[in-house]
Amino acid sequence: MGRIDPALIQKGESSTLKIIKFRGQTQIGGAGGHIHKFVVYVDDSVEIFEHVHTDEEGVQHKHKHKYVGDYPNGYIVEDHIGHIHKIVSVAHPVTFEKEVYGKKAFSKMINSKLKKNKGLGVGSSTPDEASNFNELFKQQTPMTVDEVFDKLDEVFYDIPDKGPRSHASLIQNSLEIIQNFDDPRDAEIEEMTDEMVELEKKLAQQEMDTGVEKQHPIFQNGAFLRNGIKTYYMQKGAKRRIKGSDTYDMLKRAQGHPPARANEEIWVEVTDLVLEGIDTGPEFREEDINVGPDETRKEVEEKKMVKLDPDDFKIDPTNYKSTSEYLEVLDREVRQKAALEDYQESLRYRYQRDVRDVTRDEDRAEAQKRLDEVTEELKKTRDAIIRYSKILRSVDPDGDLKNITIDTSELKNIVDGEMQEEITEAEKSEWHKNVFLGDDNKARMRRFVDGFNQSPTGNVSSAGGGVTTTTQNTQKPFWVEEEPTGTPNGFRPNPNGTLRNRNVKEMADLSKIGMDSPQGEWYWAPKVEFQFKLENINPITRTISRYIWDESKFEWVPKGEKRMFQGQVVDNIQ
Repeated sequence: MGRIDPALIQKGESSTLKIIKFRGQTQIGGAGGHIHKFVVYVDDSVEIFEHVHTDEEGVQHKHKHKYVGDYPNGYIVEDHIGHIHKIVSVAHPVTFEKEVYGKKAFSKMINSKLKKNKGLGVGSSTPDEASNFNELFKQQTPMTVDEVFDKLDEVFYDIPDKGPRSHASLIQNSLEIIQNFDDPRDAEIEEMTDEMVELEKKLAQQEMDTGVEKQHPIFQNGAFLRNGIKTYYMQKGAKRRIKGSDTYDMLKRAQGHPPARANEEIWVEVTDLVLEGIDTGPEFREEDINVGPDETRKEVEEKKMVKLDPDDFKIDPTNYKSTSEYLEVLDREVRQKAALEDYQESLRYRYQRDVRDVTRDEDRAEAQKRLDEVTEELKKTRDAIIRYSKILRSVDPDGDLKNITIDTSELKNIVDGEMQEEITEAEKSEWHKNVFLGDDNKARMRRFVDGFNQSPTGNVSSAGGGVTTTTQNTQKPFWVEEEPTGTPNGFRPNPNGTLRNRNVKEMADLSKIGMDSPQGEWYWAPKVEFQFKLENINPITRTISRYIWDESKFEWVPKGEKRMFQGQVVDNIQ
């Protein structure tokens, strides 16, 4: 049994629903010894609040009791909870020092007293009555919204940024109340973005309709820029670095410049600062000459890939009359795949540079998309080369397409097995190291020229577990550029230090170091043993001729093999 404890009563609280006389808590009672909090309202009704406790298994239990009758003569009802709280009587009178009213009760009481005693309405009083009113206003009343914001303004800059009582917690609490809150700035940003997209579409459509391309304010489209030893072509308001002397010659003629006109009369020398201020576009290579309104660069590239590897091979041996015929066709297919792989690898390098160098977002996105596509195509091509080569070596280990004893049905079992077998990561790594990206890139180029299965020494490549043979294949397939002979056009030897060159730029103009071959698969570079031995050691001629060289100190190097000169990558000098 519990009873109301006068010592626990707190006087003077108000409610928006009912006016509270006081609140308190029962004495300890019931199972486990617990209490219930309660409130007594001015109409002498009592509300007893629920008690919550957690058992040993972590489960919460709640219960409450009902008070019947008016305070203090009522009682707590017995119920199914399993224990009883009773109040048989309350002998302790509760004395209030002041009565506290809610807003409506206060207004009603004031008007009533004024009319009854003095005949006065709200707004009129004697000094004594005003004193009584002031005494009423001394009681604590709820703050209005305006008062809350006034207080907040006073301490606004003292509130910490983060923490339980901070600007961050204020924002979070407000957002929890305002469901699906929309920041008006988000709508403004979204509207402006839509307008920008719409304007860009209109501008692009206008350019298509009128045929007007983007233009740089100073350098017109079709102009040639020169910075150091690099030449650029202006197109759609962006600079595109020209790769290969043949590409430059074709562009020069296409712009109406006669072959005999000196380059210094064609290009505009620009500083590094000016160059950096111009948008950078993709590199300009020979195949880009054909790219125009009627054909995209991707379409040009795909045409070349079909030319390198026509889709005319059928993997099923039963489509051929004999095993020898099938192996001949398969051998040709491997060679074509090798040429395709080489071209796709060059495209991959190209688009990697474009992703790195271009400055316009749309150009970079297009380059990244094309890089991903080319990379996937390259992986498929390499897998096909590995599988087809393993079939050839299983059936014809000598590589001469002679003395083949198995028939097409046996061959089909071998082909099906190789095509279904998973290529291990170890195999891919070995092929990648020894064939696709071998350390000796010149041997890699010759392997494609002389025959994919033949190394320069006449041995079958060790990749994939092949065997050796002395057979040499001297056929020169059309799809790979052979190593050029002689020197690049314009090469001038300087063995005695008589040609004026005081820096790498002047030396490059004379020696053509870094110049690409006609098809762009090779570049002109110092031999490895002379990379650091071209400086003139003669103190008399060194002041005007810093570097000395002749043809014997240079060679053609395949793309992909890195050579350095004076801290620069040779392939990037021209």
